[in-house]
Amino acid sequence: MSGSKFGRDMSDWVKRAKQKSERFYRAFCQDLNNEIITTTPIDTGFARNHWFTSINTPVAFNLEKGQRANPEAQTAQTVANLKVGDKFISGNNVAYILPLEYGHSQQAPNGMVRIAIAKADQIAQATLMRINANGNA
Repeated sequence: MSGSKFGRDMSDWVKRAKQKSERFYRAFCQDLNNEIITTTPIDTGFARNHWFTSINTPVAFNLEKGQRANPEAQTAQTVANLKVGDKFISGNNVAYILPLEYGHSQQAPNGMVRIAIAKADQIAQATLMRINANGNA
């Protein structure tokens, strides 16, 4: 094998590995955040609809009063631009989100974020299995 062919082969391998890593990172962030969103208690839906995401910068909460959000779709838009090394940020600016997280609701007495983080390994395994089975996220 010539040195230039070996170099091209290695370059292709590195490129594919990076693509697979980014595909996993995007899918994992989506899955983890969706776990948080779907386990956020619902009364009026206000708290669940106020999960917002960003990359590398503080979350901008851009929801007008009375406007309905689609946090899963907003998360998908964010993760579509994620690259390995980026910081994925999720936040909720509802005044009572911390009481919800720390047991105020009988729907989620142990919170949402802490439970999702505790399940991160399981979520990552499920994400990886899905990617391997489908060839994508």
